[in-house]
Amino acid sequence: MAEPHDYADLIVRSLKGEVDELAGIPSGRLDWNGVSAVMALYAGSANEERTAVIEAIGRVIDDDNLAPSIRAEVVDLAANLDISQVEASVLRLEQSSVAEEPVVRDAVTHYLAVRQMGVLLRHHSEALVATRSAGD
Repeated sequence: MAEPHDYADLIVRSLKGEVDELAGIPSGRLDWNGVSAVMALYAGSANEERTAVIEAIGRVIDDDNLAPSIRAEVVDLAANLDISQVEASVLRLEQSSVAEEPVVRDAVTHYLAVRQMGVLLRHHSEALVATRSAGD
């Protein structure tokens, strides 16, 4: 694993295909392979290391110097992994001028929809459990 302060850089370099593991991958395939590398980084982390990876994801989302496509990919990753800790970063991105870019707008919409769906599903599950418990 990278040092915590290197995670944001590692995430960006992975998505750009600039890591040794992705050397030789055609640029048209980097979208899948770069995302897979970041997902492996997340999956291979735990405890403080997982927290550092999540914080790095938030920093990438907040980085105005990055291409909109990179920021959007990271937002989509956060949505797919249901990472609630970066919601504030996604909301800041939603309010920025870069959110006018279709790729960013779509990623933000996806993230917020996944978060809302999770809330609704949890609420529905709790109501279902309560209903079943009352019937016992």
